Amino acid sequence: MICTILLLPSLASAGACVDDGYSIIYINGILTDKDSAAGTLKNIDRYLKSSKYISKITTHLGHNPTRTSIIDIPKTILQAAWREDTYQSLDLDATNILKNVHGDIKTKKILLLGHSQGTFYTNQLYHYLINNGVSEDAIAVYNIGTPSSYVSGGGKYITNSTDSVINSVRIGAKTGLIKAPLAPNTHIAIEDNKEGDGGRGHSLQRVYLAEEGERIVSEIDELLNSLETPQKPSSTQDNGGCFNKPKLSLRANLEESIVNMPNLITTIT
Repeated sequence: MICTILLLPSLASAGACVDDGYSIIYINGILTDKDSAAGTLKNIDRYLKSSKYISKITTHLGHNPTRTSIIDIPKTILQAAWREDTYQSLDLDATNILKNVHGDIKTKKILLLGHSQGTFYTNQLYHYLINNGVSEDAIAVYNIGTPSSYVSGGGKYITNSTDSVINSVRIGAKTGLIKAPLAPNTHIAIEDNKEGDGGRGHSLQRVYLAEEGERIVSEIDELLNSLETPQKPSSTQDNGGCFNKPKLSLRANLEESIVNMPNLITTIT
């Protein structure tokens, strides 16, 4: 009993949400399996070694799972048509991203790092988090190759002018059915666009990190430097973790039913 009492302070500390340090949650783009997303995060980690805050950074994968193109592509089009901060409920993937990283986040200061479709989620999760335990002064967003029309919280972004994926979204926006992406703010010469995953000029690893890695890390450092430790606990935070773990909303439950329908049909037949 005495040993248990003596251990209580250290156990409480292990589960605490600390003032010092930064948690970076990376959210990948469309049609990326978990192993590939984890490999990309390892590459991001290599670039972050040049960050002035590297000793205080922990990175986490918020995997945006691949379903099928029949589900993922229409969903991306819908995400481009609205601003997610106008929605009070999280979709299935956003909910699962937060549930999966909830137990691993140990710092009050958080940076959401998204690429491609993942930037829709960073924008959406920003609004969930500031209403569920994270101080608005302690969170920022950095988006790469973004099809979105904005960055939540006045964060930063980088989009290549020769990014064929984002340029196709820009063309689609002329129909008026979706919102135009943010204007490109860097130019990577077409001969430097490495063909391969994700479309010409769009690859996070082969284009953005390879050609603009130094700038990306520098701008991430600027955002980390701007984050402030909350002076008092959030009134909206529960007792577990650094933010409230989300529950499946009606919207998310509906999506889960749609996602699981092929398995149900297979089981019946």
